[in-house]
Amino acid sequence: MYRNLYEKRGFPFKNFLLKFILVIFLCFLSIHLLRVVSQPVVITNREKLHELFPSYVSQKFINNLDEMKKSVISYYTVENLPKNMGESNTMSLKNMIDQKLIVDLIDKNNKFCDEEKSYVKVTKLENGFLLKVNLKDSETNDYILTYLDFYTYCDSYVCERMLD
Repeated sequence: MYRNLYEKRGFPFKNFLLKFILVIFLCFLSIHLLRVVSQPVVITNREKLHELFPSYVSQKFINNLDEMKKSVISYYTVENLPKNMGESNTMSLKNMIDQKLIVDLIDKNNKFCDEEKSYVKVTKLENGFLLKVNLKDSETNDYILTYLDFYTYCDSYVCERMLD
């Protein structure tokens, strides 16, 4: 009885074809997903890197810090340096801009750096001076320290200590 029904209907080609297409699709999908998951992540965009690693400081920030340091070293002559040990002179970025030592600093987001919270501070030490350059932009607030003194290789009155 069942044999007669099978012989009349023939091979279930439509059901077989649909199952075959579904299996092939699932194989391709799983291969693609495995390939995507197994690839290493390569970050070429600095902004994306900064989002993933917030401690990463942008090159623009480093350049602005260096620009502040260079401009203030040229400003500090013998008359402008602190005289007594432990004494400090502080100048904000706003004062530096007003005295035409530097132009407005712009961060990587095209925003102006904070003129009040960005400053330079020179402190007289026992042998030389300690220069602290603090910069605050829209994302980062950080500083660098540099030792200054009157060295024989200086082109100006005071310059930074060369590392041996």
